[in-house]
Amino acid sequence: MNVHELTLQNYAAGGGCPSACQPMLYLGTAGSYGNEQINVVLGEGWQGLTVKAVFQPSGVPVVVPDGGGVISVPWEATQSVVAYPNGRISFQGYVSGRLVNTSDVPYTVGGSSAGSDNTPAPTPDEFQQFVDAVKSDADRAAQAAADAEAAVQKVTNAGTQAVTDIGNAKDSALEIIGVQHARQQITDDEYNELYSMATNLDANNSDDEAAIWRTQVERRLADLEESVGQLLEGSGGDEPAPDAPDGSADKPIEAYRGMTYYKDKYYLDPEDSNTYICTRDRDDAPGTGLALYYLPHELAGIYFQVTA
Repeated sequence: MNVHELTLQNYAAGGGCPSACQPMLYLGTAGSYGNEQINVVLGEGWQGLTVKAVFQPSGVPVVVPDGGGVISVPWEATQSVVAYPNGRISFQGYVSGRLVNTSDVPYTVGGSSAGSDNTPAPTPDEFQQFVDAVKSDADRAAQAAADAEAAVQKVTNAGTQAVTDIGNAKDSALEIIGVQHARQQITDDEYNELYSMATNLDANNSDDEAAIWRTQVERRLADLEESVGQLLEGSGGDEPAPDAPDGSADKPIEAYRGMTYYKDKYYLDPEDSNTYICTRDRDDAPGTGLALYYLPHELAGIYFQVTA
């Protein structure tokens, strides 16, 4: 595939020659087709315009992609020998149907002794080209959405696997330590030290910490906005509503990713609708809370226990 570079600049076009010259495009030999493309760059005076290229003398229009891009030379433009001034591409720029800018670029098609009995289908008209372009953009957007969804799912799966790996690592470490202690292969002091190290494996990674910070800032801002709204309405107060969640078994707090969980508090998991009790937070300072970018069901058996 031959790709010709062409820049439209005000009322002229450039294709790698000095500014004083007009480029001449050589678009192959008579009867050949499907081999030539033009990469149209929209410079000053052309940006923001709807642009089409009309190949003369066949009169076949080709719509230039929005913002510029590659167009294919229609087979009608190269079906016979053409030389300038008959062979030319008329670039036309429109705004709301009004012609704003034009520039002619000469081209030539060489002779060939080879014949061809194959006549391609006519190049689609401008409307069909527009429909095809819209459909192509829609297909690309749909594919981009599918790729984004797949990427999100991949990250989610990786996070779930990481949590599982953490849990498995802790379980394996605790099991090995317990067996060694039972066989008196380690002392009581060694057992206590190893047990503490195994149970202190972190659940969060660096990305989780950043997400936790962002989530908690957003939550605090939302709480502040609500408090200001209540004060402006004259209904604010420091006393919580009687039925407000307080972390008790009867009034569990609805959990969210990035929440700070507190030991012995009850939390409602929004994904499985189960209530969990937090069995541990900070091992070095129990009861002071621990921010986790996970929901309780994802850390069940490690930081949480589902209630009956």
